[in-house]
Amino acid sequence: MAISGTDVIDTVLERLEETIAPIFWTRPEMLIYVNEGMKELNNLAAKLHLESGVVTDSTDNFYAPPTDTIAVMAASVGDKSLERVTLEDLDREDRFWEGKTGNILKRWAPIGCNLFAIFPRPTVAGGAITVDFVVMKLPASIADNSDPIDMDDEFIESIQDYTFHIARFKEGGPEFANAMTAFTNALGRMGDLARKVYSQQPVIWTAEPALDTGPSYSTPDRGR
Repeated sequence: MAISGTDVIDTVLERLEETIAPIFWTRPEMLIYVNEGMKELNNLAAKLHLESGVVTDSTDNFYAPPTDTIAVMAASVGDKSLERVTLEDLDREDRFWEGKTGNILKRWAPIGCNLFAIFPRPTVAGGAITVDFVVMKLPASIADNSDPIDMDDEFIESIQDYTFHIARFKEGGPEFANAMTAFTNALGRMGDLARKVYSQQPVIWTAEPALDTGPSYSTPDRGR
C-alpha cells in the first residue's frame, strides 16, 4: 500500500506523542517540515529528473533551464553527450572562448543552478541547434491527504526521520539533542538513495579519442 502525506504526518506525530488533537505541533506546521524533507532528499539523491531542451542561436553561449528545476545534470545534442566542464576550464583553455563559433557543440558548463554555457557558439550558417538536457527538478509539494508519495517505502523513513528531527527543534534542549540520531538516520537513508540513483545512470564514454585522457575520461564517466 502506497504511503501518503497523511501517513507520514500521523507517524511523526505518534513519535512525538501528539496523536490526539495535536497542540504543540499542528498538522499544517508538520506539512511544512515534510515538504522540506522531500526537497532535502532530492537535493542529495537527485532522484527526480526532467528532460527538456533549448534551441540555441548564434548570439549567445548562455541559456537557462526551466524555472521549476534545481540544476542541470547532463546535456547532449542528438545522440552525442556533451562533455561537462567548468567555466574555469573554458577560461583556462581559451579566454576568448565566448567568441569561438562552430556547428558541432562539444562542451557545456553549469553556472550556478539557473544557467549553463555551451561551447562553441553555433554559427548562423549552421542554423539553430537543439541542446537536450536532464535537470534535477523540484519535487511536487506533498499534501496532507491520501495521495501516494512517489518514493520507495524504504526511503519514506528518511522523510519521517527528518521531519521528526526538525519538529524537535521547536522544543530545544535535550529533546532536540536526542533527535540528532533521527537526523543521522535520515542522512544515511538519503545517501542510500543517492547511491541507488547513481548506479542506475548509464555509463558514458567520451566520443572524441583526443579527450580520452586524465582521470575523468580514462574510466567510465557517469553523470557527464
